[in-house]
Amino acid sequence: MSDLAVELESDLGDLAPLITEELRTGWHASMVTAEMRQQRIKAASDRLEAARGTVDGIGQHTMSIDFDSYIYWNNLLPGCWKDKGFREEFKKSNPHTVVTTTSKPTIVVQ
Repeated sequence: MSDLAVELESDLGDLAPLITEELRTGWHASMVTAEMRQQRIKAASDRLEAARGTVDGIGQHTMSIDFDSYIYWNNLLPGCWKDKGFREEFKKSNPHTVVTTTSKPTIVVQ
């Protein structure tokens, strides 16, 4: 254990293990909460896409990402969301972020 950890443990006494556990579980709780939000986003996006569809050539909604995940990765790797390779790898690792899209042919009415 580092000198700082020993010093903190002596200062905090019986609270040290409780604080350590809270920090550990708090991080995991945040990750689980983000994952649950992401799955709700995926379900809602799928429902919207099924109802709306897309038009060829206009662009497509390909991923819906939880805000906490977006900020985490952008802080870790600034500008990563602009990198197509990163987005493709993120989709492979996180299939629940992928939005199912259906395209409709463009119809011109005269």
